[in-house]
Amino acid sequence: MIIKNNNGGNEKYTRGTVRTGGQKKRTVTERLCVSVPTVLSVPNVHSRSPSFPLVPTRSPRGFSLLELLIVVAIVAILGAAGSGFYHGAVTKIEVQSVSRAIASDLKHMRSKSMSGEAELKWGVHVVNTNGGPHYYEIFSTATGYAGGTITGTTTLSSGVTFSDPSAGTSKDIIFSRISGTTTSTTISILSGNTMETITISSIGTIN
Repeated sequence: MIIKNNNGGNEKYTRGTVRTGGQKKRTVTERLCVSVPTVLSVPNVHSRSPSFPLVPTRSPRGFSLLELLIVVAIVAILGAAGSGFYHGAVTKIEVQSVSRAIASDLKHMRSKSMSGEAELKWGVHVVNTNGGPHYYEIFSTATGYAGGTITGTTTLSSGVTFSDPSAGTSKDIIFSRISGTTTSTTISILSGNTMETITISSIGTIN
């Protein structure tokens, strides 16, 4: 019989046994067993039953009462800290705003005096009342506040007060005509623990 080998040629075999070049006789069955490679089977990993998942699942789990209490406590602490910070920031902004408004009015009155407007002096009258709202007045005068004319009044917002002048007193800042000089003094604005101070020098500069 003729069997095609791996090199594309043909080999002839007879039924029974054959001899090849002085080598031991081999039967056709033995020759065929040597020539045919063994094929190993590979298991099919995709044939696994869907009822046995590859990744184990975990059952859902809720929160314990202790865990919930811890979360509530943390949220309460953060809320209290944030509220205090927010209140402090708002107070600081409010005091700074009042301080800048007063400084702006002082500078305006000095400018009026230096320009000789109405041929009068111009100034600011600051009042720290007992129990009532604190306020300041803008006025013009030839001599002092008592003989002057009030042209405007500004009341401080709730919670904002003057700490200088002290309680129950008032203070006048009057700028001289042309030169813009005055008596050096200070004005302090207070709210809670936040305070701003305005400094007026003798030559009339305001900081």
